[in-house]
Amino acid sequence: MNKILLYSAAVLSLGLTSCLQAHVTDDPMGEVLPADGLDIEVTTDKPGSNMVILKCNTPGVIPYWETPTGKSTRMCDTIIAPFTGDFKVTFVGLCGGGASSAIEKTVKIERFDYEIDPWYVMFAGETGSKKWVWDPNPGRGGSGCYGSGGYGWSPDVPNWGGYNVGDEGIYADEYLVFDLNGGANVTLHRHDGTEQKGTFAFNKSVSSDRAALAPCFRNGEPTGQGWLGSVTLTGTTVPNGNLEWGEGPARPEFEIAVLSADEMVLIQYMGSPILCDPNWATGSTHWCFVREGVE
Repeated sequence: MNKILLYSAAVLSLGLTSCLQAHVTDDPMGEVLPADGLDIEVTTDKPGSNMVILKCNTPGVIPYWETPTGKSTRMCDTIIAPFTGDFKVTFVGLCGGGASSAIEKTVKIERFDYEIDPWYVMFAGETGSKKWVWDPNPGRGGSGCYGSGGYGWSPDVPNWGGYNVGDEGIYADEYLVFDLNGGANVTLHRHDGTEQKGTFAFNKSVSSDRAALAPCFRNGEPTGQGWLGSVTLTGTTVPNGNLEWGEGPARPEFEIAVLSADEMVLIQYMGSPILCDPNWATGSTHWCFVREGVE
């Protein structure tokens, strides 16, 4: 994990080759298949490797895989595990009669034969753990490290109303720690000294209108890539995990407006998800963080 590299063509080719045997048929099925009637495989390409291969070999079944790094509905999928230890997979088969009972399988990851997704390095650091704190100087014409903006009109910091570190609810000693110690983990450290542990997963798909937005880094330079996708926190949330305007607690999925090794801006819409609402009636809540040590 000393370097951030994208997956090579060779890795993708290997993953695709591993999945060539999978297929889907249109045979109708009017009953729920028992778990022991489903033929699935969860393997690594070599013992201990961090390439995990998922296969559903039962025709007519729609697969639903849940893994530590996200979900999949492919008959065959290849995942590059970003951590060592147990990689646990849950499978449910969907057919004409409904959903099967869940099947759980685990493979052991012992080493990184393949470079992991660089987003994991940005979130959790090159040593496998990173502490994210409130941004003390978010800049960009904003009004604080937390607050409200226009959904899409405010592509990075809150500029409709905001709070700075030390203001009510924005505690300097509340922070997030992302780590890759046996899983894609995230822990919220609260002001009262308690901790709330959970996991995180990415979704890199982004609509064309979100990709066309123009957020900036905290030094004022454009990121040059619009919004990036989203991160879902399961089992925990962010510091001051509430939407503005009394809209209630934050949802698990946060859109990623800015992400680098040193800074992160997360956004959620409020009310309706109308991006760049022509009536300026759709708001958003913004959370701005930096890596510990960044001033």
